[in-house]
Amino acid sequence: MRGSGRHDLAALGSPYSSRCSTRAGIPSLLRRRAYAIGSGTADVGGFSLGAVVATAAAALRPDQVRRLVATAGWISSEQDEYLRLSFATWLSLAGDPVAFGRHATLTAFSRGFLNRIGRAAVEANTAYMQPTSGTLRHIALDLALDLGPLLPRVQAPALVIGCTQDATVPVENTRRLHAALPGSAYAEFDTGHIVLAEETEAYTRTVRDFLDG
Repeated sequence: MRGSGRHDLAALGSPYSSRCSTRAGIPSLLRRRAYAIGSGTADVGGFSLGAVVATAAAALRPDQVRRLVATAGWISSEQDEYLRLSFATWLSLAGDPVAFGRHATLTAFSRGFLNRIGRAAVEANTAYMQPTSGTLRHIALDLALDLGPLLPRVQAPALVIGCTQDATVPVENTRRLHAALPGSAYAEFDTGHIVLAEETEAYTRTVRDFLDG
């Protein structure tokens, strides 16, 4: 959503372009997403890969990003062998939709949350997470991107949010992103990767309090 209101979060879209599955294509992709903000100023937020894109938008359009919220993001998979191997393993399961969905579900949520929602919901999520062409390009980009060169250009006040039980993007990566954004605020939730599903009210309240600050 474009806008200049205090609570407008710029919708940057899903950066799944097949032309951007290599490091060479990443800068132009991030630039296109940054310009999706349009005119005026906006609060920009993103989750997972969206956190990376939102942070890039703040770097590339500092005059238009009022505040930044980056949830469960990272700088580069090259900084963490677990992260690199997890993304590569997920991508390698493309030929087996059942295993692909199971891997996605297992790493997306905490053990406690999976037990709370029960077998039917777990199986439904597994069936939903299919290796579509867009999802595969998404994972390839997860592996290839490097946000590092853009970080010194971020000027907007930032809130970085990590998830202590995150098996998709281990929280150490999110803490590293926070450390690379001097002056950024940091919050942590004891959840798996998809914090908005596990702690909806607390997460929403944290984000709104930051945007109101």
